[in-house]
Amino acid sequence: MTYYRFFSRKNGWQNGLDVKYFYSPVIEDINDETKIFVDRNGQTISQNLSHITNSNLKNTLAHWAKIYPGWYYYPENTRLTETRIYT
Repeated sequence: MTYYRFFSRKNGWQNGLDVKYFYSPVIEDINDETKIFVDRNGQTISQNLSHITNSNLKNTLAHWAKIYPGWYYYPENTRLTETRIYT
């Protein structure tokens, strides 16, 4: 079982600087059906829910994807970092 959230920012570089962000309530995925959506935004997810077999999960994901179409889907413990390269 994995827990996911929608985050208000796209994740950056692995060793980048931490950034501030907002996030959605936790989405519990018992069978890890939604791991294919990691790093995708809500709009993309809402258009590709046909393979999700758990109807409760599908409805929950559809609900939050509609509310947060421009936010990105990651495991709940993701550390979001900056996407810029500093020279």
